[in-house]
Amino acid sequence: MLGGTLVPFLYQYPNPPGKLTLNRGVAEMLRVFHPLIQQLSRAGWVKHIRENRQNTKIIGQVDELESFMFGSSRNSLSQAVDYLRKLQSDKCFYCSSKLRDAVDVDHFIPWSKYPRDLAHNFVLAHASCNRKKSDMLAAERHLDNWLGRNQRYGLEINDELKGFQADNDCSDRVAFWAYGQGIIVGSFGWVGGKDTEPLTQDCLELFES
Repeated sequence: MLGGTLVPFLYQYPNPPGKLTLNRGVAEMLRVFHPLIQQLSRAGWVKHIRENRQNTKIIGQVDELESFMFGSSRNSLSQAVDYLRKLQSDKCFYCSSKLRDAVDVDHFIPWSKYPRDLAHNFVLAHASCNRKKSDMLAAERHLDNWLGRNQRYGLEINDELKGFQADNDCSDRVAFWAYGQGIIVGSFGWVGGKDTEPLTQDCLELFES
C-alpha cells in the first residue's frame, strides 16, 4: 500500500490460492539485489529484537546477536587486518595507541545503519574501542581523520582490498547521509570510552573540504 492505494508492483493481487506469480522482471531484480535485501532485512530484525524491552534481560548487550540469529552473514574481514595495520602504522584508528592482539575490523559507518561491506568504510581498532563505539556514529574528529585517510589512500585501498566492494564516492555518500540523519535527530558522536559529543553541521562541512 502506498498512500492508501494498492500498488501491485511485485505481483498481482489478489492471486489464486496457493500460487504467486511475480510481475515481469521482478525475479531478475530479486536475484540482483538479493545480498542487499537480505542484509537490510536481517538488520531490521536485529534492531526489532534489541528494541523489544521484554528481550533486554535475555540478550543484554550481546554484540553478536546477528550471528546468533542468522549465522555469520558478513564477509570474513580478517583478510583486511594486515593491510589496515600497515595503513594505520599499527595504531588503533580511534585511540591512536598501539594495537594489541585483540583487534576488530570496524565498520566506520555502523553496520546497523548501512549493512554493506565497503572497503573504504573499514578501520582497524582495539576490540574494546569497537565495543564501546558499538553502533554509534564516530565524533567529528574521527570523521575528519577517516575522510582524510580515504582521500589520501583511496586508490591504494581499491588495490589492496579487492575482495570487497571498493567505491570511495559511495562510502562518502553513505557517510554524508548517515551524519545528516544523525544531526536531524540530535544524535551524539562517540569520542572514546564513555565520552560523546553532539553531532553538528560542522560534520557535513568536512565533506566539502
